[in-house]
Amino acid sequence: MSLTIILDFVVIFFLIGTLGYAVSLNKKLARLYQSRGDLQTFIESFTKSLGRAEASMEKLKASGEQTFSGLQDGIASGNNLKEDLGFLVERSETVAQKLEELVREGRALQKDPSPKESKSKKPLAATNKEEESLESELLKSLRNVR
Repeated sequence: MSLTIILDFVVIFFLIGTLGYAVSLNKKLARLYQSRGDLQTFIESFTKSLGRAEASMEKLKASGEQTFSGLQDGIASGNNLKEDLGFLVERSETVAQKLEELVREGRALQKDPSPKESKSKKPLAATNKEEESLESELLKSLRNVR
């Protein structure tokens, strides 16, 4: 057998292998082209979903900012109320102390009705005026808080 015949058979063998590989590649390309439509619809639906997600993120961000703003307003209002209540507590403590002093003086007068009674009437009247002014001031403060 000559060398040319052997080389011809080798070339034929490689050509048959190449032909088989080309047929296989052709089938794979045909499947890829068939699934191209499916891939296109998938990409379109993915794009739409991405757009909806972005819109939802914007809405969520706006909602979060609105909630944060509302909370800030509530905190500011709460701080103002806290300050007002602190002021009222301080004022009520002084009023309560003055009332306790008046009660003690009144009890002392009841136990000891002596000539001191005529002397203590003026201070008692003065303290009554102070008490009334303190009470009216406290009531005004309470009305302002409401």
